[in-house]
Amino acid sequence: MSIPRIAFLYACTFTLLSTTLKAQTPEIVWQTYLGGIREDYIYNTQPCNSAQMIMAGTTQSDIAGTTNCGGYDAYLAVMNNDGTIAWELSKGGPSNDYCYNAW
Repeated sequence: MSIPRIAFLYACTFTLLSTTLKAQTPEIVWQTYLGGIREDYIYNTQPCNSAQMIMAGTTQSDIAGTTNCGGYDAYLAVMNNDGTIAWELSKGGPSNDYCYNAW
């Protein structure tokens, strides 16, 4: 199964739909929630191979195994085509740090 090409982002909730050209209506492949208890944003998603997608954003939450360093921290994650996280990274300093694109 290749990674779906349609992703809708609503408050860091991912809904991926199949892209079969013969389908009359899109089929939900999976849905998942990504983020913590504070403000988290994904600004860009891109397929990085046939089975994964890379996401770039910012977070105020304590996610990716780190404590927020202050304000917004830059956030990168790679998601597998089944909705699981392959890896994620959150980095930042005492001011706001943003990651708008992973390419």
